[in-house]
Amino acid sequence: MTRTLPMGLGNLTRARLDRREARLRRAACALLAGFALALPLPALAQSATGRADAQATLFRPGTVIKLADMDFGDIAKPLAAGTVVIPATNSGNCTTTGGIIHSGACESAYFRGDLGFLNTVVITKPVGGQIFLAGPSGATMRVNNFTFGSETGMWLTSSSSTQQRYLVVDLGGIFTFRMGGTLNVAANQRAGVYQGTYALDINYN
Repeated sequence: MTRTLPMGLGNLTRARLDRREARLRRAACALLAGFALALPLPALAQSATGRADAQATLFRPGTVIKLADMDFGDIAKPLAAGTVVIPATNSGNCTTTGGIIHSGACESAYFRGDLGFLNTVVITKPVGGQIFLAGPSGATMRVNNFTFGSETGMWLTSSSSTQQRYLVVDLGGIFTFRMGGTLNVAANQRAGVYQGTYALDINYN
């Protein structure tokens, strides 16, 4: 029996298994393009007290959740077109081509699932193999060439242009994977924050 899991967009959202079928949907990616200015602050010699929050998340069997969004970091307005490529790893590094001047760390999208030992998991890439990030005044940037990488608990059994098929090999059924992609930046791309959403389908049996 094949089931599909859902997932919410943006904030960390839990996907719960429906009796019949559900869908893992929505993971967000964000980009900041432009310049940042840092100003020094005077040193202060004072004492203070403060509060901090603590939280914990318990994962239910039959769930997949997003732990991190895809983030392409900061890009200076380019004179020539180029790309920013995030690998499906946790390195925090990305590569650039063309006239791209990049700063800051990049982050691939990060997911965690609990679907059971020896289940087959099929991850389908976003429809059409691309998404568009929306920026200021109607400006857009395209993200394509999505890649997947298993971190823990999964073994890749087959791959195609649209899907990756894995076997869950962790005895507890826990696995994690990442998704990378390529951001296409035009010459003189309008500066600002670019954001978009995409949907992943994760089927298992």
